[in-house]
Amino acid sequence: MVIENLNDVLFEKCIEDILSMGKNRVFDLFDFMDIDDKIPRNILQIYLIEILLSMEKNKFIKAKKIFKIHFLNCETYECILNEIIRLFFKKKYLKARDIILHYLNKNPKDMYLFYVCHMIDFNFGFKDSMLKVLDVMQIKPENKFYSYYEGIKAFILSENSIYKQSFLAAKQALKMNKKDIYALHAICHYYYDTKKFVQGKKLMQNQRDLWMNNYSMRLHLSWHYALFLFYTHDLENIEKIYKFLRVKNNENALEDLDASSLAFKRFCITCVLISLKLI
Repeated sequence: MVIENLNDVLFEKCIEDILSMGKNRVFDLFDFMDIDDKIPRNILQIYLIEILLSMEKNKFIKAKKIFKIHFLNCETYECILNEIIRLFFKKKYLKARDIILHYLNKNPKDMYLFYVCHMIDFNFGFKDSMLKVLDVMQIKPENKFYSYYEGIKAFILSENSIYKQSFLAAKQALKMNKKDIYALHAICHYYYDTKKFVQGKKLMQNQRDLWMNNYSMRLHLSWHYALFLFYTHDLENIEKIYKFLRVKNNENALEDLDASSLAFKRFCITCVLISLKLI
């Protein structure tokens, strides 16, 4: 049952959990598969967009079921969200992106749709498009989510080899918000791309509590850490991070985590063979 939008405080908390890549505690309040559960319209829309952005088959099927359960009537801004959802169902991600970009040109302070547009570009590897969208945005420091804007900006600049500005933006984001995982991710790319592996390793060790406990980025940033360990010849810690990754986030993380574990296993074997001078 779709009800009126959630109050601003909880809605902002929901957006913050998305931008921080953390476990979304607002989503956990609702059973989206239950027709009798009273679900705020804006939360339902954002939940559907979030799981569709994953482009995972099982989540796509789940989103379709949820959409059929809850018929969405809408006005103004909500119509844009519904149109995005419908296009995602049709796998017309680029058309959805065009609609979002058209909207952002008129509403350059919308942090959430900037994030959605960025994730589409990220999924398709459109580095140039990321920059074009960034040029449109006018997010100011007084915006509640400004640090996350700076974090995404840092990643975009890094992807386009604008390293110095990327590093400065990421440092600024982390200064404002120590939990900005996207900014930390951007610095990882900066250190890796500029071959500053010792600095990258030190960063990841100092920020261990941030990335190791992050719900969405834990696995990916562990991979970044392993790369820094590999290039600094720290074989002991590579084995530790591999064992850490074998502990699954949740019961539905089997395929991704198993595939990554296999990659780490091969990685570790290669490291051992190199150390023994067998390859």
